[in-house]
Amino acid sequence: MKQSLFLAAAAACLLTACNGTATQDAACELERAKATLDTIYARYGVPENCLLRENYPFNADYKAGYLASEDQARPNPYSYLWPFSGTLSAASAILESDSSYRTVVDERVLPGLAEYLDTVRMPAAYS
Repeated sequence: MKQSLFLAAAAACLLTACNGTATQDAACELERAKATLDTIYARYGVPENCLLRENYPFNADYKAGYLASEDQARPNPYSYLWPFSGTLSAASAILESDSSYRTVVDERVLPGLAEYLDTVRMPAAYS
């Protein structure tokens, strides 16, 4: 609960922090975008690979009681492709304004995206 309140307060501060010229606002928005993506990786990132968790905080013993069968009760511990792809969009947008973000794209986002490539089924696709 405290972490949720902290994140909400931090987000509120970030959202209301820009009130300057267009150039200042663009720089401020870039910093907010970086801070948001950095927070996502800090909270949802998995140290062993470049994937993101589906939930925060991660609980390996979590069982979803609302799912139809026991097989489904242990959901995927990693995010599905569509939320992960949001990090690709975010990092790409940041990269347009800050070329130093190439490292994040090359070392975190693209290797994570590669984990979703299914080459077992044909045609190969991201799943």
